[in-house]
Amino acid sequence: MTRTYIRDFHGDDLDQIVRLWGQVTRENEWPIYSLAEVIASCQQDHAVVAVQGELLVGAAVGRGAHAQGWIVFFGTIDDAGSEVSSSLLHALERKMAPLGLAKLSVLIPEAEGLGAFTENGFHVHHSVRYLERAMPIQRREIDALKEVGGRILPPHLWDRVAGMTHEKTLLEERLVTPLARPELAERFGVVPPRAVMLFGPPGTGKTTFARAVASRLDWPFVELFPSRLADGGSGLAGGLRASFETIDELEHAVVFIDEVEEIASRRGGTPPSPTQGVTNELLKLVADFRDREG
Repeated sequence: MTRTYIRDFHGDDLDQIVRLWGQVTRENEWPIYSLAEVIASCQQDHAVVAVQGELLVGAAVGRGAHAQGWIVFFGTIDDAGSEVSSSLLHALERKMAPLGLAKLSVLIPEAEGLGAFTENGFHVHHSVRYLERAMPIQRREIDALKEVGGRILPPHLWDRVAGMTHEKTLLEERLVTPLARPELAERFGVVPPRAVMLFGPPGTGKTTFARAVASRLDWPFVELFPSRLADGGSGLAGGLRASFETIDELEHAVVFIDEVEEIASRRGGTPPSPTQGVTNELLKLVADFRDREG
């Protein structure tokens, strides 16, 4: 039988790590850590693997900060044996020891066995609940959001919208729910609108509704002001185009253009409206924006 040995993770192991992650998580619909997180920790944090010849038969991946370490992935092929599991955990602990960790912790699904961990000195804490929140914006999006003056709004703004029950119900059913639960919308053949026109006199809640929709979806909120779009030196149409190019770097966004009539006047007339070029630019941008995912 080919001897099994433990070594540090190499970049060439990535394909086999992906395959092993798929085997280990196939019974678990909601793995604690996603494949993307495991790959990132393999490349940037701490990872050891067990190999037999050219075959990777196990892996342990961890990350640590502020005296707290977490095992983000641990798995072996079915016939690797308990000795391989124990050796992997021990090797990972040694690799992370220079971090000065006070604790090394792991979260595992209920159906998964505990043997490998308890045999290596891990203690089980009962009556513990695991909670998580997906952050509404990723690190790579922060600069883009700042550039267009966008922000993350506090939760529950939707619940605080009082009155206008009919309008709220309409937006909830036609816009918010299909966007918040795309799998449900796809199942029932509902295509959510990608652009909505809110109209009414000042003070009737247009901005409040737009902010509430962003809060309800947990998406960044970007408000574009026509007066500011023209400040960049490239004119109103250029400022509009540049803003949408930056917004396109966000995975999701609710973009609100207040007083839109200032940049979307009726086309035509003799002579043509001086803002007709801006209107044309806006129509092209909105059409392109609506065709994009998110």
